[in-house]
Amino acid sequence: ARTDVAPEMPAVDFPSDVELYSGTFAANTFGDINTISISGLKSTFPFEMEFYIHFRNFIPPDGADSVKIDTVLNSGLSPISKSWKLDGYTFANPGNPDVALTTLNIDMRAVLTEQQTVIPLDGSDLGSFDIGVQVTEFHFDSLQANLIQSFPPTTQQMSGIPQGFTGMAFTDVRIEFEMLNQIQLPVNL
Repeated sequence: ARTDVAPEMPAVDFPSDVELYSGTFAANTFGDINTISISGLKSTFPFEMEFYIHFRNFIPPDGADSVKIDTVLNSGLSPISKSWKLDGYTFANPGNPDVALTTLNIDMRAVLTEQQTVIPLDGSDLGSFDIGVQVTEFHFDSLQANLIQSFPPTTQQMSGIPQGFTGMAFTDVRIEFEMLNQIQLPVNL
C-alpha cells in the first residue's frame, strides 16, 4: 500500500495586475541571481519516505537539469541540499503556454510504501520532515506579459462656453501617453 503524506504547500500566486505568459532567464548572471535552492531536506521518521518535488515552470535548456528532486529519505541520511542556476532556462506555463500563469506549478509528493519499522509508543518524538526552499532575485532577457494598468479618470474644463451650448465638435483630437519603463527589459505595447 502507498500513502501520500506530503505536507500542504501554500500556493505561490502572481499579482493579479500582471498576466505573465513566459520569459527567458538572463545568461551569465553573477552571485545567486536566478537561483532556486533546496536545503536541509531530511526525514528523521523511523521509516523510508519516497520524496519528489518538481518546479514545473522552469524549463531547462538542452543539457541542463530539471528543477526537481526525486529521492528516498530515511533517518540515516545526511540532509540534502541542491541549487539550480536558472541562467538560460525558460519560464513558462507547462500546461498551456497560451494561458497566463496565476500560480507557480510545483508538484510535490511524499509517499510511504509498505514496510516494516519500529514505532515508539512511549510518547517520545516520532521524528520530523524538514525542507528549506529559497528563491533569489530573477533577471530576465525577455518576458512576455500583459500589464493591466488603469488610467485615472480626468475631467476636462473649458472656460467661456455657456451651459447648454450644442453643435460643437472637436476636429483634431490627439491623445499622448508617456510611459516610463523601469524594469530594464524591452516592452512591447
